[in-house]
Amino acid sequence: MRGGDDVVPRAYQLARLLQYMGAHPMEEFPMHAPASIIASVVCLLTLGSSAACRNATPTPTSADPLTTAAPDVASQSRRTADRPTRPAKTRAQAKTRAQAKTRAVGSQAKLRRIAVPDAVAKQAVCNDGSPAHFYARPGTAEDGDKWIVHLQGGGSCSSEQECAERPRSRMTSKDDRRALNPQGILASNPRKNPDFHGYTHVYVPYCSSDSWMGDNGASDNALGYEWRGKRIVASVIDTLKQHGLAEAQRMVFTGCSAGAAGMRHNLDDVAAKLPNVEVMGVGDAAYAPRLPLTEEFEAQVARHTNNRLELWNPKPDASCTTQMGRDKCINGIYVAENHITTPLFIRMAQRDHMPLARYGLKPRDPGADAFAAGVREAMERRDSGFAPAGSKHCAITGPTFYRETIDGVSFRDAVGHWVNGRPGPQKVIQ
Repeated sequence: MRGGDDVVPRAYQLARLLQYMGAHPMEEFPMHAPASIIASVVCLLTLGSSAACRNATPTPTSADPLTTAAPDVASQSRRTADRPTRPAKTRAQAKTRAQAKTRAVGSQAKLRRIAVPDAVAKQAVCNDGSPAHFYARPGTAEDGDKWIVHLQGGGSCSSEQECAERPRSRMTSKDDRRALNPQGILASNPRKNPDFHGYTHVYVPYCSSDSWMGDNGASDNALGYEWRGKRIVASVIDTLKQHGLAEAQRMVFTGCSAGAAGMRHNLDDVAAKLPNVEVMGVGDAAYAPRLPLTEEFEAQVARHTNNRLELWNPKPDASCTTQMGRDKCINGIYVAENHITTPLFIRMAQRDHMPLARYGLKPRDPGADAFAAGVREAMERRDSGFAPAGSKHCAITGPTFYRETIDGVSFRDAVGHWVNGRPGPQKVIQ
């Protein structure tokens, strides 16, 4: 295999490099990876073209998994030579066990952190101005041209007090780990996640506190924070397009809570960026109905909405904003039912404890009955969805994805039926 993007597509080089680095081992990839592959991918990600890379020598850094140096094979060989020699039978048995283990768990390697190129210049930054990044793991040979891109959730803030009380980890990328191992729809275990384990998995951490809608720079009027969720989504998708997403067969765009809200408000925009890709959306736990409110509570909601409009400069779904203005379009159910044209699957627990808490209610309080009825009514109007009677907030990236069932049908099953267009329940309401 020869290096250089004139010979090998960038997406394949990226996949091979990540595989080599342990993110997705496979037997055909030798542990003495040609330096040309590593140099080519690093240079392509840094300089962006084969012409600029022909005479360039990239400088690896230990912080980025894409630029981590290859293992020192010679020193490894010397250390191996110093070890006592095992009996041949024992070594063969160990090799067989190792190969079996690789086949069993190789696809379960963690997602590796990857920087968004020129994030600061693109204003794809967190609240504190730190650059955005994402985590990725290449898919299998069979399903790697199908992608899942997931937006993390985690609430929001729209006042000085709320932002002061917000955990720092949700406003910066500086403390993020080098690798993640999410479960649920991003699990690589084929038994637990039979439909999606082989997809190329991308996880985008949430650090803009604006439900992935904001596009406002740091100023006194913005409390000194950057609100750039909209630009982070656009920059991540643009980066992924350069590494195979533009030629993908399918992309399933997912999110939970604030991530689900952001997924919806960006879904049609993302689909427009990928005209040759089947794009579908799966939103979890951000489809809450409005309960009748007291006059005082209505005033609080109005202040909260006005704060978001002023601080975030939000960019909700474009078609809705054009027709109705931003105020109306922040309402997730309204946008989903009237403006989003890309296929969309919704999961919403009927007694989700998070939105109920905003009304001062607990899942089993009598006052929660009206909320549960509102969820059922909204879900009945949809062609697909999953509405369990419980109170679990987010399920899509955890074991609840395959454990929570309604009449024997799990969230995993319903989404799998819907995405693949196969026979089986695609709308399940308890």
